[in-house]
Amino acid sequence: MIKRTEKYRIIILVLFCLGCLPGGLKPQDRSMDNSPGFSVSHKKTISSIKDIKTGGFFFDKIKRFIFGSELEGLIKPNFLLPLDTMHFFVLDQKIQFPVFIDMDKEKVSIMDRDSGYPSLVAACTDKEKNIYFTDSKENRIYIIKSGSTEPVIFSTEVSQPTGITICKENNEIWVSETNKHRIAILDMNGKVKKYFGGRGKSNLEFNFPTYLCTDNKVLYYVVDALNFRIQIFNSAYEFVSSFGKAGDASGYLASPKGIASDSFGHIYIADALFHTVQMFDRTGVFLYSFGNKGIKDGEFWMPAGITIDEYNNIYIADALNSRIQIFKIQKGNSK
Repeated sequence: MIKRTEKYRIIILVLFCLGCLPGGLKPQDRSMDNSPGFSVSHKKTISSIKDIKTGGFFFDKIKRFIFGSELEGLIKPNFLLPLDTMHFFVLDQKIQFPVFIDMDKEKVSIMDRDSGYPSLVAACTDKEKNIYFTDSKENRIYIIKSGSTEPVIFSTEVSQPTGITICKENNEIWVSETNKHRIAILDMNGKVKKYFGGRGKSNLEFNFPTYLCTDNKVLYYVVDALNFRIQIFNSAYEFVSSFGKAGDASGYLASPKGIASDSFGHIYIADALFHTVQMFDRTGVFLYSFGNKGIKDGEFWMPAGITIDEYNNIYIADALNSRIQIFKIQKGNSK
């Protein structure tokens, strides 16, 4: 006999497949009132060639070279990694190639190869500005070394890698092995140092873990997707705490995707079924949310990866709207 909580999870998954869940959280529950003096404002949208410029029009030959005669921009972006405020590294699951965007020089380049990259998921950088990205179908992590534009294989010792993050304090790479329901810890040579986890609902167990992030307190946050929660660990691989459970109101999770932290210690989670980004404190207390289902600036359609730079700019892969949206965290509630 199926327990009530299991029935609820099954219903959520069925509705997800059918696309029947409503857009956004329950309106009466979505509030800024708990936000401790912070607000989020929309800055820019990057979707098509006309958005990727600092002035004037993009050259048609650049458009044809990068996107081909029938493509004019992003299709299904899964992740954006800011290299700085003018240079971006984008993973698009439909284009199947990493893309560099140089807003300053109005230049775009694509990491081309014959077979493409079948399942690009997430990316991160180390303190030397090397870029690492995962391809879950190829069971590989790639690296683009600083100053290069050529991806090379970094590690094949992982199984269905999805989320990836680096703690620049201790030079360790954490990777979610989604199909193994565990986390792999790699050294800076791509060798596995340790695994932890296994399928389950207890602390240190997972049910399809995906995205990861680390904060300025050297805490690691794991999106434990089908347990509808976030698990938090320290650098000694010890469980610290967890928060989240299935539900359809603010503070609950339905399909948690990307996760990131800002310089103030807030945790942001993109939820694909709510079409919303929610902010929590480190203890899991809900503080703030923004976005709902739609196509306007500040609205989402199944957001995926999320990153936050050192200036507290938020970059969200608005996957089914075929765009990246950029927001700014600021002190004081905007009116």
